[in-house]
Amino acid sequence: MKKKLFALLLAFSILCAVQIPAFAASGSLSVSSSNTNPAAGDEVTLTVSMSGTENATSMALTFQYDTNAIEIKSGEWLKTGSVLADFDKANNAAAIAFTSATDLNGNLFKLVVTVKSSAAKGNTTVTVKPVVKNGGTSISCTQASTALKVTCKTHRYGSWEKVNDNQHRRTCSECGHVETANHTWNNGSITKQPTCKDTGVKTFTCTACNATKTETIAKTNNHTYGSWTTTKKATCTAAGTQERTCSVCGKKESKSIAATGHSYGAWKVSKEATCTAEGTEMRTCSKCGAMETRSIKALGHNFLAPEITKKPTCTEPGIESGKCARCGQTTTQEIEALGHKFGEWKQAKAATCTENGMEERTCSVCQHKETRDIPAVGHDFENPVMVKEATISSTGLMEGKCKRCGETTQEVIPCQAKDEVTGIRIEADEGVFSAGSTASFSDVSTDESIKTALNDFGTNFKAYTIDFVKDGTAVKPNGEYNLILPNSDYLTEENIFVCLIAADGTVTEKQFELNEDGTISVKAAEAGTYAVVNKSGTSGLESEPNTNTTTSAGVGSDTDVNTPNRNGNTIWVIIAIIAAIIIAGGIIVAILMKKRKNN
Repeated sequence: MKKKLFALLLAFSILCAVQIPAFAASGSLSVSSSNTNPAAGDEVTLTVSMSGTENATSMALTFQYDTNAIEIKSGEWLKTGSVLADFDKANNAAAIAFTSATDLNGNLFKLVVTVKSSAAKGNTTVTVKPVVKNGGTSISCTQASTALKVTCKTHRYGSWEKVNDNQHRRTCSECGHVETANHTWNNGSITKQPTCKDTGVKTFTCTACNATKTETIAKTNNHTYGSWTTTKKATCTAAGTQERTCSVCGKKESKSIAATGHSYGAWKVSKEATCTAEGTEMRTCSKCGAMETRSIKALGHNFLAPEITKKPTCTEPGIESGKCARCGQTTTQEIEALGHKFGEWKQAKAATCTENGMEERTCSVCQHKETRDIPAVGHDFENPVMVKEATISSTGLMEGKCKRCGETTQEVIPCQAKDEVTGIRIEADEGVFSAGSTASFSDVSTDESIKTALNDFGTNFKAYTIDFVKDGTAVKPNGEYNLILPNSDYLTEENIFVCLIAADGTVTEKQFELNEDGTISVKAAEAGTYAVVNKSGTSGLESEPNTNTTTSAGVGSDTDVNTPNRNGNTIWVIIAIIAAIIIAGGIIVAILMKKRKNN
């Protein structure tokens, strides 16, 4: 091994001798460590760096350390472009040489060492000694050292102790390693209760080192009031005030006392009423002395044996005279009219189909008569004939003969259309739809785009698309029309949501009215898709739809199309089955009895 080192140094010297010396300069060596506090068994990388040498042709490094604590694992030159770069692990030496002067500043060498498991705890030093030359000229360069503090693999820490308001620390009893950490505060406890006058204090304790910190608690609004004291008494008509004071902070609080109201005694007559003049009575408040008065009606005369000088009739008052028992005055006074006493109403003229009738009643006292009209009964058609059917753009005409008067007459049917499949009806004023317009109706309840559009409003619904066409081209109404939608599930107003669904899925709520027959009326001004949604989300609107079935209507009808009641049909089927069983049983019993009789 010594021969190898000698050869290394000899080659190093030859290379140095070949170079032409430039100038000598002084360099500075430094050593940094990847871990200055390694534990026994840890691997540490030491980096040797140079500064102050810009013209060097060779360098040799030797490493000194405590072999009981440190063991070299590997070494590596970090400079490139060298003609010689070697590391002699056995002799703790390394050499590098260049063909021309080179800048050696920066990181030069990486030395990897291992801390022995038997290393004593505490500081150990690694020293690097350099030899730097420029040709045959030496360049002065100081040696460098780095201290490694060997610590425990597993520390034996003592108790945590406070360092400052933010951190605490603990020390290993074997190697002296110090570990610091932030305080870990508990939830704190109130060490001074806040009041309405003073702030409180909450104290937090570190769960590791028992250090403490405090936090201010805001004042409370919980005053400690005493009893209410009257500062102004209430009177019969004016409110009073009460006040109370917080015994802690002195804050005062006041409130109003309602006026007590008068406390009146009994009414006492202060002026007697006479036959012709009003009297007065008075009462006094026992608290404030306020007085209240009211009138006493005049008594009126009290005749002794009055004489009727004019008898009252149904419509005119009478007159009586006499002497008053109270005031002694001889005078007259009016007797109220008696009013009519009518009997029952009797028909005086019968009403016809087109003219009002009349009935009358008679007063049993004065024979005065009173009359009133009987409304015309209207024609009662027998076997009416449709002369012209109504469409959505034109009125219809019905003709028939009255069973009562025999007159042949006509009745105008408003513009309308009805679809027998969906049960939808349209009613419109004349002129809303241009002549020749027709309506078509489609049940689109199973359309996925409709389901998506109504997802936020309900899953139980019926949807219909209504189109208006003239000569194969879509037309728009010239105003509002009445759209009447079926309500086969008998939904109430609270459960119905009616809307118009646009082509882009926009939903617009429509106002509606629930008709006496249960159908739903909507004022509409356009074609499109209309839906009736069951907002309750329970039963209804689940009958099987007539998927995408399109029908057209140009003529109206008064005939209603009712959706069958499934529950009703089921009950009738059950009743029919039971009846069949009873009848079959009766036949069997009759046959058996007949056989028994024959035997």
